[in-house]
Amino acid sequence: MNLFRDGQWLIAVIVFLASIMIPLFKLLGLLYVTASTRVTTMRSRRQRTWVHRVVERIGPWAMLDVFITANSRGIGEVGPGRHGLAGPRAPPVRRSCPC
Repeated sequence: MNLFRDGQWLIAVIVFLASIMIPLFKLLGLLYVTASTRVTTMRSRRQRTWVHRVVERIGPWAMLDVFITANSRGIGEVGPGRHGLAGPRAPPVRRSCPC
């Protein structure tokens, strides 16, 4: 599935950011927090706290590429204008959210 070739630039950028850049930022942020623990000034504590909060905020966005890829894959298999009807042997669809 080549998103750039198919003209789906926005989805390709989102997948790139979510699968490469966000985990890289998380890794660098956590490395900074770990490496700077020996410095005990008030400013460094605030910086570490800020970096840790940013890492926590961007963490869930790393799964966005999985969601988009799964949904676009499902749409691609059914195809535009067609109905995705299940056959008699299809397993039942269960809710994955206990909402």
